[in-house]
This record gives sequence, structure tokens and C-alpha cells, in this order.
Amino acid sequence: MRLLRLDSILVPVSVASPGLSALKAAVALAKAAGGTLHVLEMGPPSDASDLRRIVRGLGLETSDVALYPGGAWSAEVVLKAAITRKADTIVLGPQPMEQGRDAHAFRELAMDIAARATAPCLLIDDELRLPIGRFLVPIDTSTPERSALAVALSWASALRRPGDKDATLEVVHIRTPAHGASADAPEGDGANRLVAEAVEAIRTEAGSWAGLSIVGGAPTAEAVAAGIVAHAVETRAELIVIGTRGRVEQTRRTLGSVSAEVIARTRLPVLLVPPGV
Repeated sequence: MRLLRLDSILVPVSVASPGLSALKAAVALAKAAGGTLHVLEMGPPSDASDLRRIVRGLGLETSDVALYPGGAWSAEVVLKAAITRKADTIVLGPQPMEQGRDAHAFRELAMDIAARATAPCLLIDDELRLPIGRFLVPIDTSTPERSALAVALSWASALRRPGDKDATLEVVHIRTPAHGASADAPEGDGANRLVAEAVEAIRTEAGSWAGLSIVGGAPTAEAVAAGIVAHAVETRAELIVIGTRGRVEQTRRTLGSVSAEVIARTRLPVLLVPPGV
């Protein structure tokens, strides 16, 4: 089983008015994983002392924080910083942007970053509460997202509450009418087998010491993304872990329609995992 390694956590924030949801999540991850927090200061140059005070107020020693000037908001700046700082995770959340660009513009920017990043991207719309007790990993019928499954397992084993025997990682495939939503349809049997195989593989990888209940299912819905979000709400999932490659070949700059729609539909934290992580 692969252990969680978050030696370097990158979070871009607006210096003048930082979005605290992303910064809080990044601080919490740095504390939980013992990694260094790299804060990329976006926007016009200014005194960063206020930002340092905020980080200290969130419970992280400034010796574990590195601040870097980023300049104007752009995906290229964030992606370059992620490579330079060897980021294991990029944390993205709502941020005030320069005049004339609203929250929707930032969401589009965050999705562009996630689509092109080589490290997992954690998108925070509201709050990341640690420890986490329930993880949801949607998979595709064509090829299970092995990268997403492996990353979800490492995050779940590390971020669950110690000794929590109720911590659950659920592997789920959403079946739609277009692909045989009936339980007795051949496509339904195939989906159930796919989920069962993925669950068995991840149970084998986890071993007995991961301390997780690993389950699976293939519920039905009219549309995949809506089904994922509805199932997350129904099962009280606290983190959705999803791969960034859909059933059809995507360009390097495209998240995939399901991933993008899940992000648009939910306020739950979503961890986007690129192929090959």
C-alpha cells in the first residue's frame, strides 16, 4: 500500500484578501502530513505579514511555511510554481480576483489548473474538515481509475480518525438508462463486476492495517455527474476523489465532462487525480 506523502503542498492565495477555505485546508493537510506549505501570493506586491499572521492563527509555525510572489492570476503561474516546488498537492479555493473577474472566473481558472496539473488538485468550495470518515471514489466502466483509487486509499488511511472503525472508502459506478441501468441488464452485471473487482483490488492493496471499511456499489441515476453528487449527499461523503480522464480521449487541457460537472454541482471537497500519479 502506498503511504500518503504530502511533503510539499501548494496553495495560491490573494494577498490582499486571501480565501480562507483553501488556506485552512492547506494548513490542515500540512499539519496532518507533516509537509511544508508553499503559499503562492497572487496579486499586486504587498506586505505579507498579515498573511503570515493568518497562517500562525491557523496553527502552523511559520518555519513550516514558504511564501513566494506569484503576480497576476494565471494557470501558467500556478502550474510553474507546482513544478518548481515539487508540489504533491495543489489546493484551490474561491479567491477574490482582480477587478472585473468574479467567482465563476476563478472556478474556470481552477478547473484549467486541475486539468493540466501533474499533481492531485484539491478543490475547496466551503471547508475541509479533518479527520475524514467517508470517502467516495467514482469509477468509469471502461477502465477503473487506478490512480484515483490508489490516491484515495492513501488519503483515507492517513486522514481518518485514529482508531475509527467506521471510516469508509466507497467505490461507486453510476449506471444510467443509456448504459443499462436495470439491475438485470448485461451492462448492469458488467458494472457490478467492475466495482467488485476494483473493491477487491483495493482491499488487497490496503491490507488489514489500513483501518478502513472498503465497499462498492453501482446505483442508478439519469446522469452520471448528478448521480455522483446525489450519492455523495445520500451517503454523507466528506471527500470525493475522482480521476480527470473520462471515457473518451481528452485533450491535455480538458478535465472531462463528468469531473467538470461534479465540481460545478457540489460544494463538497473534490480531489482531482490526474492519470499516472
